[in-house]
Amino acid sequence: MRFNNFCASFISLFFWIESGDGSDAGAEVKTLLYNMLDSGSGIPWKSLLLYLCKDADTELALKKAHAALTGIS
Repeated sequence: MRFNNFCASFISLFFWIESGDGSDAGAEVKTLLYNMLDSGSGIPWKSLLLYLCKDADTELALKKAHAALTGIS
C-alpha cells in the first residue's frame, strides 16, 4: 500500500464516516479509497465528488453531481 504526503493530507480530512471516537476505521477506509483513486499524482477530486453524489433520489443525485462539477450549488 502506497502512503505519501498526499495520502496523509487526505487521511487528515474529517469525513462523515468517522465516529470521532478515536478508532482507526475511518482512516482505513480513507486509505483504501485513496489507493483506489490515486493515479500517481494525487486524487482526482472531481471523480471522488461524483462517487459521493449518489442518492436514492435521481434528481437530487444529478443536482449534487452538477454542483460538484461546476462549483455552483
